[in-house]
Amino acid sequence: MTERADGPQATPSTAVLAPEGQRWDGTILLGERPGEFHVVKNAMLEPLAVPQTQTRELRALIGLRDQARNLLEAEAGEAQDTPVLQQQRQELHAAYDAYVGEYGPLNRYELRRTGRFEKVLDEATGEPIRDEAGELVLGEESMARHRPPVMHTFKTDPHHALVMALENFEDADQSANPATFLTERALAPRPQVQGARARPRRSR
Repeated sequence: MTERADGPQATPSTAVLAPEGQRWDGTILLGERPGEFHVVKNAMLEPLAVPQTQTRELRALIGLRDQARNLLEAEAGEAQDTPVLQQQRQELHAAYDAYVGEYGPLNRYELRRTGRFEKVLDEATGEPIRDEAGELVLGEESMARHRPPVMHTFKTDPHHALVMALENFEDADQSANPATFLTERALAPRPQVQGARARPRRSR
């Protein structure tokens, strides 16, 4: 029996310690083989089944996450906006542009009908208004936002919000522009810890 093309990709169930710096629960990591993913649970790597229809975009999201994290770490450790930092920022900007060019904005969604309508209430009494036949007067239909399935997979990652913040998204027309983080510094450098001074001894 052959596996469906859009079915989850199976991965070995061997427990492995997650890499240093990647041990937050929910972190999604790439496996060694194409289409293979892992998720961190209690500092251990566990297989994550991902449909083939999501694997390519999920890899792109993980790449954006890692580049964004590395840039923030670099900014926190550097007092000046060095050429290396500028190059990292430009590479992240380019990766974001490539993602949007292929998949669309990170925060994109579709509005779908729900079949549920808002009741029209009487302003004076707060009670639902009925027509002459006794039927409820209905207002606009409620719409539901549906995001791409891959976003539901990626949402478990603790740095999901960081990736979504790489753009400024407009709900009105579903347009997006790169966030300021992609063009200029976002973090001030970490303050350097000064050595503790020895207390002078009191004379007796």
